[in-house]
Amino acid sequence: MTADVLFSAADRYYRFAVQELKRSLPVVDHVAVGDDAGLIRLDGAGLAEVAAAARSGELRFVRHLVKAAAQLPTGEADDPAMIIELAASAAPANGPIALQVWASGRSRHRPEAVRAAIADRLTADGHEVHRAGCETVLAVCLGERRVVVGRTRTADALADWPGGRVRLADSPHQISRAEHKLEELFSLLPLTISGDALDLGASPGGWSRILLEYGARRVHGVDPGEPAPSLARRPDLNWHRTTAGEFIRRTQRTFQVIVNDMRMDPLQSVRTMIMAARLQRPGDLIIITLKITTHRPVEAIDRALEDLGESYKIIFARQLHHNRNEVTVVGRRR
Repeated sequence: MTADVLFSAADRYYRFAVQELKRSLPVVDHVAVGDDAGLIRLDGAGLAEVAAAARSGELRFVRHLVKAAAQLPTGEADDPAMIIELAASAAPANGPIALQVWASGRSRHRPEAVRAAIADRLTADGHEVHRAGCETVLAVCLGERRVVVGRTRTADALADWPGGRVRLADSPHQISRAEHKLEELFSLLPLTISGDALDLGASPGGWSRILLEYGARRVHGVDPGEPAPSLARRPDLNWHRTTAGEFIRRTQRTFQVIVNDMRMDPLQSVRTMIMAARLQRPGDLIIITLKITTHRPVEAIDRALEDLGESYKIIFARQLHHNRNEVTVVGRRR
């Protein structure tokens, strides 16, 4: 029995998402939908298996999934009425629906206009329509090459945003845009942070601020640079003007969470975290961004996670919407 699944990834890393899907699952066919979305056909597996592979860390470049119900080549979808009918036929019989419409590549249709028309039809049919926050997602991808309509459980979609494109508003207290990476992670993977945290390569302090906001008792920021003035005044921040390696060698403190967003080779980042493992107890957390390029990134991440796995159990590995040339990894101390 075959099943079709729509997936989304960053456009620059789309081909590596396909590589990982073919490596991990029984993919018998693949077609591109647009620049950052594609359809795979599975033999003997379905959406649940793809979602499980993504949650396990096997699929690092897939960030959104939908069980495809219908598709049309772009040339046959010029009339929005056809898309509206496809969407209405894929809607569940009852219950609230999160209707999500987005474009992949150049589309002849404006996503918001199509969404409004579909929402009107669904409302007229008696449905309660929302943008997010429902158990079921009705998804419409307006691809450059084809239009795909599908329905899925939000839990299997990986992200409750159209195409996995998580949009976060800037805060008036924001120190750097890098904060969005940590905020997006916490929206996808609820983590309890209550003890002391260590922020390696912390300047100007955006991640330190987010850690404090999400419950850290105290943050120790490590960086030869300075913290932002608004952060420097906080009594629950200790700033250490030194390098990550020097701090790790000298400190005798322990930390419930250690984060690392430093720009360095992924294996060097992993070596730093393995060195820092002595500062944690079993079950304590690490969050690290592995910097990559489009030259063999799958193999680079494989090697990095294999080495990191000696000290940490990997519980999350994915290229988030706010990650550019990097993958976010979460682990627990063994």
